[in-house]
Amino acid sequence: MKVSFNGCSLAFSVLTTENRYEAAGIEATPTAGGLIARATSLTAGEGAAAAPGLLEVRLAASGRRLSWQARAAHSEPIKGIMVSIEPLPVGTVMIPPATALTVEEGRPGRCFVYPGGYYPLRHVSATGVEPGSGPLPTWAAQFLLLRAEGRTLSLQAREYPPRVKKLWLYRRGDYLALRLYTEADACRRSGEYSAPTWTLEEVDDWRRAVDDYATWMAGAFGLRPFAERADVQPWLREVGLVVVLHGRSHYGAVCHSYADMARRLEELAALYPPQRTLVKLVGFEGPIDRRWPDNDPDPVLGGDEGFQRFMAAARRYGYHVMPHLNVWGASFRNPATPDLLAFQVQDGEGRPLSWSFDYDHDEVAEEIFAYISPDAPEWRTVLRERIQRLVGRFGVDTIFLDQTGTFVNDRRYDHFRGLKALYSELRAALPRVQFTGEGPGTEISVSLCPLLSGVTGASGGHEALEMYRRLFGPFVREHGHSASLPPEPYSGVWTARPEGWWTQERFAAQEEHAACMGAIPTLNLTDRRIPLEGDRVRGVLARARGQP
Repeated sequence: MKVSFNGCSLAFSVLTTENRYEAAGIEATPTAGGLIARATSLTAGEGAAAAPGLLEVRLAASGRRLSWQARAAHSEPIKGIMVSIEPLPVGTVMIPPATALTVEEGRPGRCFVYPGGYYPLRHVSATGVEPGSGPLPTWAAQFLLLRAEGRTLSLQAREYPPRVKKLWLYRRGDYLALRLYTEADACRRSGEYSAPTWTLEEVDDWRRAVDDYATWMAGAFGLRPFAERADVQPWLREVGLVVVLHGRSHYGAVCHSYADMARRLEELAALYPPQRTLVKLVGFEGPIDRRWPDNDPDPVLGGDEGFQRFMAAARRYGYHVMPHLNVWGASFRNPATPDLLAFQVQDGEGRPLSWSFDYDHDEVAEEIFAYISPDAPEWRTVLRERIQRLVGRFGVDTIFLDQTGTFVNDRRYDHFRGLKALYSELRAALPRVQFTGEGPGTEISVSLCPLLSGVTGASGGHEALEMYRRLFGPFVREHGHSASLPPEPYSGVWTARPEGWWTQERFAAQEEHAACMGAIPTLNLTDRRIPLEGDRVRGVLARARGQP
């Protein structure tokens, strides 16, 4: 269905589980300030096949604002509705969390996904966008800004509960073309589907547009300012430094034993107040990712007694300790995992999902763990019991759940509902424990966790970073990712690094980016051989001392 309205050409398609359908013919009905375009016959295969159905679009214009809302019906289950909009002016596109880009003539397009971390991995792109074998880049909130020719356009959908959305950007000579796709929840597909209302509006001040969206987001997702959040432990408000200690790697190398970790606590206590330091442990339970959901101390690192001594030292100094766990991981090496596969996450095509990683560098990713849905009460019970055991035996006061910000449109389960239930149940069972998660910040992860990890690189520029701060800064604190660059070129728990992965310049750019985002200074100690006397460590600590 192609519609010309208010200076734009909009083309709509319906995607079902069987095909992609276009309108065979359009009946247009003018309305006050708008238009209703309706088709009751749909075609696929460039007209080769026809089927009864419905595609209806309501368009409206007022001043400098254009809006549209589409709905569809079909005998086949509907996956979603796609719309292409053109022409849009060529300029800088600002996409949350902190991306700013210009699509160049002759280059592939770009694609982003909301709310982020869409699995399984892509291996070949069929849409003419930048290739890549990893997940699509995160689109952290349901809006973007286009700044071009002295104008600023705001595009947004204000939908709660949120559904998966994808965004494509293409350069077409002297203009931009934009494609939007809003998906039905895969676990609720039916023959009827309504997309959210989208608005495209010229605004006078991009900062005000971001603030207006943040106000809506706070109301819709139930967000409170960080200082007022009920899920924040009092001590978290005072934290000024995060230290990441790496334990045992994928392939068995010992980065820090528990005795090494205890020595680190003593060294750090002379450099920064332990009461204001959060110590994150990755690979503390054995080869990272390989034993989940089990998290007992690793005998190779010192076993229960060694971990008890480490925790006793942490309590004596006043540190807060945060083991790295996973929100949905069950290792294929764990003999309990086969009984959990009944609750494994499936993508929209029914494929069971897992995490694989080429930890031995043979260009073949090894299967590490299965994704078990947090929407399954059976899995939440397993995870809660493992966490209660860890807290009860060792006095841990903080739990990090990896991949909180990773969203899958699950064919059987409601992923957002499951995440909300998981965090709610954990907080109720362990009210004195601080629960955190992985970012980068998205509307969903910010609503679940007051503290997120995810500061890793330097891109987007200062205005894109300001957009991030205005959008998420009032509600959440962020610290460096445990896969970020350490202050010295030593590998961590996930894998040995390829040659050239670490440079002083890259480390400096990472630290500048983190400072601009207002992130908690993070010291990523990937190896026991990293000295604390070096200039780069001193720089991180100096920034921590400057925190209010």
